Amino acid sequence: MIKFIRSLFKSKNKQCNIHNVIHSVTCGEPNKKGFADTYVNGEKTNIRMLLWDKEEVERLQKIGEKIHRENR
Repeated sequence: MIKFIRSLFKSKNKQCNIHNVIHSVTCGEPNKKGFADTYVNGEKTNIRMLLWDKEEVERLQKIGEKIHRENR
């Protein structure tokens, strides 16, 4: 039992395969709903990201500041 517990908490030093390293994550052009395809190391993935423009971010920041001021 003690060997089992030690094996759970023993550090696992494994070499990282160079092909598993992410060098770049990029997004394509967003569609009308704001979603864009995601590329990892230049290869398309099955992941789509929701991208916000500057106006949307500023609007959300104002809402957050308003909530913060009300909760003081």
